[in-house]
Amino acid sequence: MSITGDDPRADPLDGALDPRRARPHPSRFPPDAPGYDEALRRHRVAIDEGDPGYLDPVSGLFVLTAAHHADRGTCCEQGCRHCPYIWDRPDAALEAIPASEQTLVSDDDHRIAVQVAHTTGVMLVALRTELTGRGVHPFTVRDEGDRLAHHHIIDALALARSGDHVLSEEGYPDPARLLARRVWIVDPLDGTREYGIPGRPDWAVHIALTVDGRPAAGAVALPAMGLVFGTSPAHATPERPDGRPLRIACSRTHPAGAAVYVARKLDGELVPIGSAGAKAMAVVMGDCDAYIHHGGQYEWDSCAPAAVAAAAGMHTSRLDGSPLRYNRPDPWLPDLLICRPELAEPILDLVLNG
Repeated sequence: MSITGDDPRADPLDGALDPRRARPHPSRFPPDAPGYDEALRRHRVAIDEGDPGYLDPVSGLFVLTAAHHADRGTCCEQGCRHCPYIWDRPDAALEAIPASEQTLVSDDDHRIAVQVAHTTGVMLVALRTELTGRGVHPFTVRDEGDRLAHHHIIDALALARSGDHVLSEEGYPDPARLLARRVWIVDPLDGTREYGIPGRPDWAVHIALTVDGRPAAGAVALPAMGLVFGTSPAHATPERPDGRPLRIACSRTHPAGAAVYVARKLDGELVPIGSAGAKAMAVVMGDCDAYIHHGGQYEWDSCAPAAVAAAAGMHTSRLDGSPLRYNRPDPWLPDLLICRPELAEPILDLVLNG
């Protein structure tokens, strides 16, 4: 990518020709947008200091720098403000769609879920690195991660989907959501305990859109692993290796009795993993064959993982085989089965009939 001094992509602050300091494409961030000059100043400061992003001066959202995108070497197609590749692909912009013009589910809903999960994850990785490097107590690291991730997600969805309601683990009750057809269900930091332990990768960010109580779009980010799984395009789960014992993802500290029982009956093995999102994505990636849980979860623990797993062709249900339903008055949803489709019948039979 070559930029000349007269090119509009040159940095307006000092005329620098480095494409990593390029001016945002107008479709992503028009020059007349509120806070434009201050945002570009913060963008430059973040690059100079080696930070992956900055806080937008108007919305307070965490925005990734052009340098972060350039270091990756390719466009992620997630509608990022400072994407240096958009100048060659102006059709890749992600625009906010007024609620009055939205269909119940659009392609942009899938992209928004991935984008919000991704940017939240980048922010959380940077925050954990900074706080643990300063010797901050793990409890404070967890609390700050929960708080900042929640506000980032709420603000991002308010900008992109202003007419929708949100149910968040860290939010306040919103009875109006029960009358809405479109409701986002999010867990800003799934696996708070693991997040507070330096180096642990098995925590996640959950973003899901439900329509009439059913998962319709979603994303699960595993930020410490640099992974984001969405519903469209869906992840292609590899075939189960021949001869490998059945692998069941379970809690690190309290494996579900049903998981222990099924593993014993089907000559399988338990695989302890931290967060619910990390367990479910282990099934989607093919590292495990099933995730069996009972005894305590809420809608935000399973909604995005179930959406992503179902899009990948996995079986998702409650342990009695009934469909997962969301946006109910009581968000308590204590049991869950995510597994390869050919395993659903034998697992449910063991759970129900012993």
